[in-house]
Amino acid sequence: MSILILCEAGWRDARELSLELARRGIENFVLVKGNPGAEVKAFITQHKLIHNYFIPRWMYRVRLPSFLFFFAWVKKVKACVWSNRRSEGLLAPYARLCNVKLVRLVEEGNKMPLPEMHAKIQSLSDSIEAFCR
Repeated sequence: MSILILCEAGWRDARELSLELARRGIENFVLVKGNPGAEVKAFITQHKLIHNYFIPRWMYRVRLPSFLFFFAWVKKVKACVWSNRRSEGLLAPYARLCNVKLVRLVEEGNKMPLPEMHAKIQSLSDSIEAFCR
């Protein structure tokens, strides 16, 4: 089982979700909108179950449905975690075709205290794990 995570605005919540899923043994593919510098890429926690892909901004939205098809059929993703409403509208018909569940991640960034953020990530991970296994 594997999960696709769209990282379109903030890093904190998507990164924490990715790490929590990896701790649970769930492979995840993170599509990052944009191409940050080498110092940011070096900061990203490396894990054998986390695969980060950096997609140029100009290409991201245009190619999003084809990315979903690829990850659904080739990598066997069961769910796609999104945070941007425009992505949900774009992906919904394709997700139905691929039998991929769309899961919303409400991005709080640095606004939410750390213990609350961890509780939110735990709850979301529990839900993802429940319907994907």
